[in-house]
Amino acid sequence: MTAVENRLFSSARKGLKVWDLGTMKCVSEMPDYGIIKAIAYWKERNLLLTAADKSILLWDTVSLTNVGSVKVAPYEIKALEVA
Repeated sequence: MTAVENRLFSSARKGLKVWDLGTMKCVSEMPDYGIIKAIAYWKERNLLLTAADKSILLWDTVSLTNVGSVKVAPYEIKALEVA
């Protein structure tokens, strides 16, 4: 899970939940392509990265939409870090 401004992003069963930290309510649920094993925030690009199975999905944190993906087969991704 990671926080970006007034939002908290957490993994859910095969998806990503977005919570408003002011109201403590879920404001959005975004489907993913597997069980999310890792989440990282790329501040310079304002993107959230999620790792599920053998791919990394990129999410725009403003529009809450998927803007791309990267397949890294044959290995399952278990951690992410943005340097």
